[in-house]
Amino acid sequence: MRLIFLFLTSFALAGDVFDVIDTDELMPTKFKEFSEAELIGIHKITANSQKLNIKVDESQFFYNLEVKIEKCVRNNDLYNQDDYALISLTDYKMNDDAKMIFRGWISANSISLSTFEHPIYEIFLGRCK
Repeated sequence: MRLIFLFLTSFALAGDVFDVIDTDELMPTKFKEFSEAELIGIHKITANSQKLNIKVDESQFFYNLEVKIEKCVRNNDLYNQDDYALISLTDYKMNDDAKMIFRGWISANSISLSTFEHPIYEIFLGRCK
């Protein structure tokens, strides 16, 4: 993509003439999809942690919490390399119906961006692989 009218960030001074710079070379924002996510599950009461390797479109149980990976991608931007996973979490309690408690994106480097809050469990993204 070639942009003509951006301020000094998109132009290079060559003598007295401005040359257009290809912005795709400056800011590559291509996402690479992966087939598996590595998550870390923590049980807050017992202080047990477990590494969960889950393939995309599959699910795995962490105690009574079903963790399903819908997508796992890596941002290849040189200044913002990070892994993101789209997950859904369903809580299965005894004598109660299954209840989806979270569905959204989580980030490997920015744990606080995830809005998943549970009194017993924590789920973090390690990396996409």
